[in-house]
Amino acid sequence: MRRNTFAGLGEYIVGVNSSCGHKIPLAMYRDNRTRLLKRLSDNGIKDGLILIQGGEEEMNYDTDTGLRVFRQEAYFAWLFGVQESSFYGTIDVATGNTKLFCPVLGQDFARVFGQIYPTEFFTKKYGVDETVAVDNMSDTLKQLKPKVVYLLKGTNTDSGLVAKPANFEGLAENFKLDYDTLFPHIAEARVFKSEMELDVLRHASLGSSKAHIKAMKSAHQGVGEHEIESTLLHEAYSKYGLRHLGYTAIVCSGYDCAVLHYLPNDKDAPPDSLFLVDFGTEYQLYTADITTTWPASGKFTPQQKAIYNIVLDANLSVMKSMKPGTSWPDMQTLAYNIIGNGLVGLGLLKGDVKDLIENDIVFLFMPHGLGHFLGMAVHDVGGYNPGTPERIMKPGYQHLRTARVLEKGMVLTVEPGCYFNTAMLEQAFKDPAKNKYLNEAEIRKYWDFGGVRIEENVVVLDDGIENMTSVPRTVEEIEKVMAGTLEWECKSTFYKN
Repeated sequence: MRRNTFAGLGEYIVGVNSSCGHKIPLAMYRDNRTRLLKRLSDNGIKDGLILIQGGEEEMNYDTDTGLRVFRQEAYFAWLFGVQESSFYGTIDVATGNTKLFCPVLGQDFARVFGQIYPTEFFTKKYGVDETVAVDNMSDTLKQLKPKVVYLLKGTNTDSGLVAKPANFEGLAENFKLDYDTLFPHIAEARVFKSEMELDVLRHASLGSSKAHIKAMKSAHQGVGEHEIESTLLHEAYSKYGLRHLGYTAIVCSGYDCAVLHYLPNDKDAPPDSLFLVDFGTEYQLYTADITTTWPASGKFTPQQKAIYNIVLDANLSVMKSMKPGTSWPDMQTLAYNIIGNGLVGLGLLKGDVKDLIENDIVFLFMPHGLGHFLGMAVHDVGGYNPGTPERIMKPGYQHLRTARVLEKGMVLTVEPGCYFNTAMLEQAFKDPAKNKYLNEAEIRKYWDFGGVRIEENVVVLDDGIENMTSVPRTVEEIEKVMAGTLEWECKSTFYKN
């Protein structure tokens, strides 16, 4: 049966041999290349050769064992869809002619890993014009005689790390190299998703949503965080073919729900505590990023319900306000206004909400940005590309991974939250400039509360958004789903403005 693995070559790249996989057309990658070339042409770049190097296998320290299942470098994957390691790719800027350069594998590869395919196989599999053995790459490029070779080099504004430009022996000596042109244009092209890319993201979001729902239904008093995590992984992979995660799952309960990137996932839930589950699977690198918050017991306490509804109000208000032309920092302010007013209403904060935001009081309870771009990385590229608004250096706002004005085709997360981080709050109690806005006695009643986060994955449309996430969100919906009295139908929700 394994010999049919590549049925459907030339039309789809994955999903043709699985009952749970989503078919991804090769046309998606051709469209990505076309969109990049159009951006370059529109900016006066009409000739030369793009050269990009794919990812390499990572080993587990000094062992002979791979660190993980190979994950392709995202820019290379976006252009070519190649799933194997140690490839290179070129695109002729003038003609669009596309070549892949595949590694030369020794005969022992077949003994350990399976069949070795000829170069023609990869040409058909990935829908390119030609595939050449990597040993012949230098000679092939010399025959092309490019005026300039564009390499990928630039800084990721989330990590501060630099994309690795392609390299091979003799490259610098034989070709004129340009390290500056390509990166901002390909990063900007990735900001805007095609309809084919959105279909892949919808698949990742659907499977991730279903996994969250399965986890809710499996919960009970005292359930272990590890049990919830294993339920999420099994549901996403077994039912939807979603083997990989876009990031390490965050499955926390009790006070640890106040830890933004909690990772141990190893304790049993304290009695009557909340679970905060931040879990998103990826499919061919396109990832979901969904957070749900719900009671382990299946029933919210009055205190939990009050905080949850404040966050839900912020979440819905932002989504209902999003459309092309909306400033993303303005949405952070909207979320802060709703959370600040909600905490004033509960008697936890004092004063006018404008003052609370200005003096970084609401930041104490939502110490992160409202959301980020989403795509082939969970924190996708393009947030602070050249020519876009600069980062606002104010607590909360400086944690926004973009300050851009929304445009059609952008995909972002919407993830307001409210947390009771005791370390941050103890510091604030000691600061007279902040303490005057805080009702310390009331806040201490929430000392073991943890926090609430509600995170959606949304697409900006012509006149609003599509929310690709589909999980129970209201208190009533969550309690009914957990009790088994409501069968949840997963589908996108649209908000028009």
